[in-house]
Amino acid sequence: MNPKNHKDKIVKAAEDLLYRRGYHATSIGAIARAAGVPKGSLYNHFKGKSDLAAHLMDRFADRAISQLEDRLGSKDLSPSRLVQNLLNGYLRAYRRNGYRYGCSLGSRLNEVADTDRQLSKRISSHLESWASLLEDRFKRWASRHGRRDLERAAPGLARTVQATIQGALLQMKGSRNAAPLKGARDTLKLLLEGLERGSSIGPRRRRVRA
Repeated sequence: MNPKNHKDKIVKAAEDLLYRRGYHATSIGAIARAAGVPKGSLYNHFKGKSDLAAHLMDRFADRAISQLEDRLGSKDLSPSRLVQNLLNGYLRAYRRNGYRYGCSLGSRLNEVADTDRQLSKRISSHLESWASLLEDRFKRWASRHGRRDLERAAPGLARTVQATIQGALLQMKGSRNAAPLKGARDTLKLLLEGLERGSSIGPRRRRVRA
């Protein structure tokens, strides 16, 4: 068999197993059996499970960024509308698998953070790219509306939104229902709409009495 066909089979099998079972519950042997290739074939293409997982996370991150751009919609939408679009897209997507699996990047990071620093850094860098895209959208809206305070707050705000969504996805995976995602959607909507309507973000200056 063509070595490239072996690699394609290994990648496809590993992607499916890691998504359904997780990193630690998926062995090299299980991947080889699912791919229908000799176990030694895997080492012709990857140094080991960590290297294979890093390759899969790169592939998933490329898809995730593309999906994020699609779900966010127009670049001119407000932060609250952007996040509503994103979470409604997640709800539609995860409904199809019964809310069982969650985000591959966030779930794998949660698994390997204490055991594989190199892989966890790789995944974290992909999540940072995700947050940076959201940050850029927030800054664009803030700049167009003369909200310099929101523009300055965009980095932290984007990462707070990301952390809220990742936490909700983990809870969704555990409970296997949509409630955590819906709760995150409704709470972030209130927060972001309030910031969009409200006064400047940051400490208020005290008025000095004459």
